Amino acid sequence: MSHEPNEENELSVMTVEQVAAYLQVGKRTIYNLAASGDMPAAKIGDQWRFYRPEIDRWLARLSRANVGNMTPEEGDIPNGEV
Repeated sequence: MSHEPNEENELSVMTVEQVAAYLQVGKRTIYNLAASGDMPAAKIGDQWRFYRPEIDRWLARLSRANVGNMTPEEGDIPNGEV
């Protein structure tokens, strides 16, 4: 099983470091959001893991909430990107 991204499936399960880089925030921010339950995450043993499609949906919901619902709904995005 390869853990490298490919055209079909860009790292669908990500680490704290990968999510922090993806969202351009610090690792401590990711730990805090995951531990508080504010960000969708799963703790496996002593490590957090994040399902990228859930992170994308969470970010889209957060964006809509912060800008007064100006972000398109999930069904409005071509190819189901959100």
